[in-house]
This record gives sequence, structure tokens and C-alpha cells, in this order.
Amino acid sequence: MHANTIWPQPNRIPRWAGITTLIPSYFAAMALGFPWRLNVNRLYARALLKTLGIRCHIHGNLPKTSSLLVSNHVSWLDPFLCAQLGKVSFVTSTDTLRDPLLGSITRCAGCQFVSRKALDVQQELEAMKRSHSAGTHLAIYPEGTSGNGLNLLPFRSSFFEVAMQRNMPVQPIALRWNKEVAHYYGDMSFGPHLAQIVASQGLEATIEFLPLLYPQDFADRKGICAASAKSIANSNTIKTRFEPYPNIDTLDCFHAT
Repeated sequence: MHANTIWPQPNRIPRWAGITTLIPSYFAAMALGFPWRLNVNRLYARALLKTLGIRCHIHGNLPKTSSLLVSNHVSWLDPFLCAQLGKVSFVTSTDTLRDPLLGSITRCAGCQFVSRKALDVQQELEAMKRSHSAGTHLAIYPEGTSGNGLNLLPFRSSFFEVAMQRNMPVQPIALRWNKEVAHYYGDMSFGPHLAQIVASQGLEATIEFLPLLYPQDFADRKGICAASAKSIANSNTIKTRFEPYPNIDTLDCFHAT
């Protein structure tokens, strides 16, 4: 983007009107028990991004067959970037449930909640395998939480076991927001952050699909976890935006075993 690009000031009233229409209608659609939940998620993700005036730059495509989508994570908006592209179900932290509205939306979307505690991993893996259906993609954020966008947090390898057991290709995805206002992490509250997003202008997201990784090429989940972290850290999307980087050869990809 050129430095002299001029963005019109966002009109907050239409944005708030759109959001207050989208959220209850989304809940109503899901309450009817539609069997096409992931299609509804895709439509509403597109509508929300458009309502918020978010422009997306997409490099590549979702794989044609079921895959494990692996991405860096900096915002509650990240899942909507992937959901708009196809049939994607998500694994998210139980921390999401702390906010009533965000927790209700993720429950309604059919997200699989995980505590990321070592004692719960095996049970959560089984739940993930049961909830994932053929022809769809399963998305995880192996950092375990959202970061500040300055570098990658350590990747956790546990949930890569789903790909190993099901022989699912792993699709690394690099995400980048052009403005720090999109970043949501730490003790930030959802309501005030949503208000900042509504008031923002010129917000853009870049989504880069990186080369697929195949389970048969790795000895175990830790190997494919490390390769995913390295692929994302070295991507054009991340590398052209964030400096300095962690030492990607020593990333702690084995946080949860």
C-alpha cells in the first residue's frame, strides 16, 4: 500500500447496526439446528468481516482434501479469516469462555474447547477426532493463546497427533494484520476491543497458505510441529512484518507432551 493512501473515516453507526443484526440472527440460525453449520459459519464470517470494513489479501487456497490447519494467532478475528474460506471447524482454548459474548459465539459455532492441561490431552484428542467430519478442515492455534504479533510463541505439539493418527496433511498458514489495533492478547477485554475495531479504518489482513506437510514425512508429532513453526516463521507474510524473530531452530515445540 502506498503511504499516501487516504481511507475514508468509518461510519460507526452502520457498523454497530450490522453487528447487532448479525449476532442475534447467527444465534437464531444455529438454534434451528441446521446440518450445514460450517456453511453458516462461512457466510457469517464473510458478513462480519465486510461489516467491519476488513480487507483480506489471500495468497493460496484451502487444500481440496481434509487437513489440519495450523496458524499463528494474534486476534479473536483470526478464526473468521479462515472460516470465510470454506468448511472449517476450530479448536480453541477454554479461556475464550471467560467473556460471555465471545464464549457464546464460539459455542454456537461448534468450536471444540481444550484446556491444554497435560492431564486432559488424551481425552481432548479423542473429542477432536469425534467432532471432525470427512471433507472438512480442522483448525488449531498451536501457540495455545494469542500473542502480541511481534514473534511466534512456542508451538505445542500435542494436537498434531490428530494429523499423525489420521494421516491428515498439515496446512501451515501465516496471518498478519496491518495494524496493531487488531491484536488481542493478554488481559484485554472483548467489548472495548470490539469498539476499537469498529472505530478503526484501513484494517487489512494477509493470509498466506504455505506448502503442505505430510505426516508420513515425519517420525512423530514433534517433528511436524517443529516444521510447521519454522514454515510460518520463515513465511513472507511474517518475515516482512516482524523483526526480530525467535531462533526458529530452538522453538519449544514440545511444550505439551
